Amino acid sequence: TEIQERQMTTVPDLNIHCIGIDGDFDDCQALVKAAFADSEFRKEVNLGAVNSINWARVLAQITYYFYSYLRVTDNDSNTNTNTNAKVSYAVPTGNFGDILAGFYARRMGLPIDTLTVCTNQNDVLHRFFRSGEYRRTPAEATLAPSMDISVSSNSER
Repeated sequence: TEIQERQMTTVPDLNIHCIGIDGDFDDCQALVKAAFADSEFRKEVNLGAVNSINWARVLAQITYYFYSYLRVTDNDSNTNTNTNAKVSYAVPTGNFGDILAGFYARRMGLPIDTLTVCTNQNDVLHRFFRSGEYRRTPAEATLAPSMDISVSSNSER
């Protein structure tokens, strides 16, 4: 959106350098991954990020699940007798980070019943879970730009 573009291109900090590319979100993610894969460049510019392909972001998102679980169950009259009350989450996702955090929260012992991946026409994860096929298709621009991807950056995790 125009607002997002202005947020990214009008940063006054001296250590932040904004660039524009002719491409979509997937093209940007490919450039970021390539920059992080280049260890010499990464060290030279002291490259760092907290985005959806960084474990720090996924770890932070895990706390959302624990916090929301505690809020949903804290008024439950059965909480004292049923310490394993399960909850389910429906998560809009494109890049797989937030739903991945839910997966790890469940692996850490949080009583999650189901994790539902919600998507739009850019349904890379739905297609993968349904058919086992993982392939890039052109991303369609929608009202949910964080879901407008065709390559899920966290799928390898």
